[in-house]
Amino acid sequence: MQLSHNQRKLLHSLRSNSERDAHELFIAEGEKLCHELLESNFQAEYIVVRTPITPAIQLIAQEFSRRGIEIYEANNHVFGQISDAHSPQGILAAVRYPQSQETISDRIIILDGIADPGNAGTIIRTADWFGFDTVLFTGNSAHRFNPKTVRATMGSLWRVNLLQTADAEQFIGEHLAGYTLYGASLRAERLLSECIPTGKYGVVFGSESHGISPEVHKLLTYEYSIPSYGTAESLNVSIAAGISLYHFAIIK
Repeated sequence: MQLSHNQRKLLHSLRSNSERDAHELFIAEGEKLCHELLESNFQAEYIVVRTPITPAIQLIAQEFSRRGIEIYEANNHVFGQISDAHSPQGILAAVRYPQSQETISDRIIILDGIADPGNAGTIIRTADWFGFDTVLFTGNSAHRFNPKTVRATMGSLWRVNLLQTADAEQFIGEHLAGYTLYGASLRAERLLSECIPTGKYGVVFGSESHGISPEVHKLLTYEYSIPSYGTAESLNVSIAAGISLYHFAIIK
């Protein structure tokens, strides 16, 4: 089947945060993401493939079709209009938002003003690697289902619970009472190696430009720094997250 004009408009509109939230739909694009979507608990609304279809994509589309998911075709021009990628791979899925989870895990990552969707997606991928299953996006952070965030996760978003709130202070007060909150900071005297959690905890990463916001900073239990042995002024936030999550993973 060919995409309708209204479907094309809808898919294009899902680049907008507000439209994704209004429709509770987001786009997952690329062979890897769509292949791993088949093994996830997420629900694909429908699939769009670019014609002519490659054999690898044909196999993925056939499996979705076998499960009752409609497959639509689009020529190169139309697919380019609905794709957000610079080099589209030729398959994307319109995916339903997951059902909200009532419980939050004992370990949570909090992104406070991580505006770059690539960094956000990389942190989700890193969280999945080190066994953290919940990431909270707060304040001015990128949208959890921004197309670039989704692609940067390389499929890890299917395995990590992604939460989002505009009011970090309220969310933390309502849902994270009793959690020890650790915040990464360039100025902290406590070293990462000195952070030894014994119960429920969260690890907060702030903006590379501005650090952790005042609203979240006042809720921290401890700040910590990653020691430097060179002359660089700072670390990319996704690299800092990788180092931090490795530490917390091996001492759990």
